[in-house]
Amino acid sequence: MGLAAGALCAAIGLAGSVALPATAARAASHATATRAEACAGSKRSNPVAVTLRGVRSAYSAGGRWSTLRLTLHNGTRTGCGQLKPVLVYGARDRTLRVDAVRLETRLDGHWRAVPLSAALGELAAAVGPAGGLWLRAGQTTTLTVRMRVARSAPHGEWLSLAVAYAPLRRRGTTVSWPVGVTNPSYFRVVASHASTTRPA
Repeated sequence: MGLAAGALCAAIGLAGSVALPATAARAASHATATRAEACAGSKRSNPVAVTLRGVRSAYSAGGRWSTLRLTLHNGTRTGCGQLKPVLVYGARDRTLRVDAVRLETRLDGHWRAVPLSAALGELAAAVGPAGGLWLRAGQTTTLTVRMRVARSAPHGEWLSLAVAYAPLRRRGTTVSWPVGVTNPSYFRVVASHASTTRPA
């Protein structure tokens, strides 16, 4: 399983009160049939467009805060409620612990710590309001997040991606289902004395 597929699997397994199938391939095979239910009014495979901006090409272990912008756009003709954006981190051939990254999100004018969860060697964190986001048809919203890589974090190639989830009723049970996902952004974690590069 590749680095991107493994990170997506971790996000799927960690989201919601009921764990979804822990393979990206299986999730993709059911996505078209179920996403319209999760975010009605669209036949698109990803009714919510998700964009993650601000990821640098390299981060120093133990370095300063770095700001990210996570944007969600409702491409359907109806409202989408209880949307929960999740940030995912993975490192090639390494197992990440929850203390490898610190995350905070900007809500109501204040920075608030975001807890991370670990599964399959990757990390995932739900950002945004506790009750989720509501987007009317065609609406776009942006969340501001900041991250720091811990001094003890493993060096080497990492990735990050973002997934938007919405509640889906299946067989009498409500689960969180992906309704939008970014392409993975790759970066390196380097020793603290090495320089980092800002995004273009």
